[in-house]
Amino acid sequence: MPYAPNGFKVTFVIPKKYKGGNPIEGSKRARFGTELRELQTKFTKVPAAGEWQGQQDESVVYVISVRTVDEVDALFGLVKRWRAQFDQDAMYFDCQPVFFKEIDD
Repeated sequence: MPYAPNGFKVTFVIPKKYKGGNPIEGSKRARFGTELRELQTKFTKVPAAGEWQGQQDESVVYVISVRTVDEVDALFGLVKRWRAQFDQDAMYFDCQPVFFKEIDD
């Protein structure tokens, strides 16, 4: 059975450190989390380790499925606003059309 897209999967990465290498304060990350929860209460948060431009990097990857473009735009705006507060030159944001269903039966 084919599944037509009925929403969007949004993925973005939030750093644990400023670009200079100092840890981002827990209170600042908590404020970001509060703003995210005001927009979207269902999300997956995954710790991630990787490399960015030759530097070891620890981050958190968020994966969120939403139904509307307006919800995607709101999440994009959140990440865009926080880029400067996290002292980043750029931040990763990805959006893909998907079929999703909450399996509750």
